[in-house]
Amino acid sequence: MAAAGLNKAMLIGHVSCAPKINVTKGKVGVRQAIFILATTEEWFDKATNQRRTKTITHRIVVYGPLVNVVERCVRQGARVYVEGKIETRRWMANGAPTESWTVEIIVQVPSGRLTVLDFANGEPAWATEESLDEEPAPLSIKRSTAKYGDDAGLQRYLMPDDQDRSRHRQD
Repeated sequence: MAAAGLNKAMLIGHVSCAPKINVTKGKVGVRQAIFILATTEEWFDKATNQRRTKTITHRIVVYGPLVNVVERCVRQGARVYVEGKIETRRWMANGAPTESWTVEIIVQVPSGRLTVLDFANGEPAWATEESLDEEPAPLSIKRSTAKYGDDAGLQRYLMPDDQDRSRHRQD
């Protein structure tokens, strides 16, 4: 029996253009997000006594629930961590005599990951001035009960001592 292989790419870089969100062609349209990630490698060249850099761009294609993360949080300039698999696509363009191809990093659950390490300009894409000025609302059992109508909701998970403290907070 042959041993299985591993196809995994792990990249940290900066998003070089705004992500494009679209739907795939076919019977069942699937949402996808596409963006370009630039990774920079640095080293010291002893022969020339200089610091050198090399930047490579990668085409990132995201599927599934991670598209929502891209849509809300990723924009040009953001620093992200991407984990996915490497795929090569080949096609013949209409009327072209030669074959075209591209290499992509495919990110989809369960094996793919996307983490925003640094937002562009220090804030996520969904943030507005109004939302940044608002104070976060504290967790409240009363508010949760009113919203979801489950009087016993949290109570059934609390230990007896916790239930006493919980009743004290509600009053």
